Amino acid sequence: MDAKTLISQARAHRDTSISLISPPLPPLPSPLLKNVTKIANDVLTPEELEITSLDAPELLQAIREKAFSCETVTRAFLRRAALAQKLVYPLLTTFHFLFATKIKLDFTLKFSDGIGAD
Repeated sequence: MDAKTLISQARAHRDTSISLISPPLPPLPSPLLKNVTKIANDVLTPEELEITSLDAPELLQAIREKAFSCETVTRAFLRRAALAQKLVYPLLTTFHFLFATKIKLDFTLKFSDGIGAD
């Protein structure tokens, strides 16, 4: 299987998983800004931002005090993770493709002139 097929399969799997997030994430700006660290402020609700900014002891206390339900906390983190996946995945697939291309090139150079071949 070639790299393009693998990448398209991985993207399809990612897109299917992200489409199951409820409520759905809005489309991201296109083209993406170079600095995407503030996009969460525009995409996630204030409650989701608050929940995902808490550390583990604060989350436990908030759940214990019934400030947030376990389901609300889980959904907030799922939405934040899906957003991160949408923002980071294109960059990762580019790096994976470049890395795979470099390995293929290194292998070709090493063995094309008989060096390293026994």
